[in-house]
Amino acid sequence: MRKNKKLEAGFTLLEMILCLLFLSVFFLLVPRLHSLFIEKPYSKEMNNWEWDVFMEQVQLEFREVPMGKVVLSEKEGKDVLFQMNNGEVVTYERLNRNVVRKVNRLGREIILQKVRMISYELTPYTLSVHVQDISGKIYHGVATRYVAIEMMT
Repeated sequence: MRKNKKLEAGFTLLEMILCLLFLSVFFLLVPRLHSLFIEKPYSKEMNNWEWDVFMEQVQLEFREVPMGKVVLSEKEGKDVLFQMNNGEVVTYERLNRNVVRKVNRLGREIILQKVRMISYELTPYTLSVHVQDISGKIYHGVATRYVAIEMMT
């Protein structure tokens, strides 16, 4: 009878501690394995939502401004300048592989990343934006307005 009771012994404290140890090691290693095997590698293309948000921002600002100008930058190519109604000047310029929005040449709001080349074509009613990302994919967007913009000189 005594032998049967030893075989029927329950879950001991030592076994419970070992199970908790194995369980905690498992949960500590799963995130590391997830990042190695499941996540996608770094993409060289721009995200479509990033492009859409950029074009929406440009569209909103282009419709608000009374004056605009595309200028040739000394370092990175073309920039676009918008003169707001309150006197502020909003600039979209390329710095390294980013497109940055500045107000009165201050601040640095990165609004597009992974950009190899950007160019603008400004007419009184439209602003065309051409972007090439670092993978070579080309994006094209047009912002329109209903009242002619005054072209700054």
